[in-house]
Amino acid sequence: MAPSLEGGTPVSAYGLFLVLLLGLLIVVAIYLFLPTRRSQDSRLASADRPPPALYRDDERNWLGGVIYYNADDPDALAPKRSGWGWTVNFAHPAGKVFLAVMALLILLPVALLLLGVQLPPVGCHPAGCSPAR
Repeated sequence: MAPSLEGGTPVSAYGLFLVLLLGLLIVVAIYLFLPTRRSQDSRLASADRPPPALYRDDERNWLGGVIYYNADDPDALAPKRSGWGWTVNFAHPAGKVFLAVMALLILLPVALLLLGVQLPPVGCHPAGCSPAR
């Protein structure tokens, strides 16, 4: 029997893991979309002179033409080089956190598989249905 919350609802380790993982992804996404304080403070400090123009299409800032890496850019997200949308600035601290979280999401299932950790079957499978624990 799985541990239950005060209301008596059974909680599986897999369900708890998914909820925590989803919460972490939401926090990282919100952090990446918030404007940076560093860029706001520099604009306020130098109100008499305009901020220097940032040229994001420089070939030196794009690794392989696809990955944006510019340490001088104060923003974690930058417009894509072609097409619509945004890309992550992997030189920004938030971009490094994003890269670490994505690598963890990819490597964690592989590590669990190699370590032999098996989650209990829940739901219907080709071998039959298992009750929720």
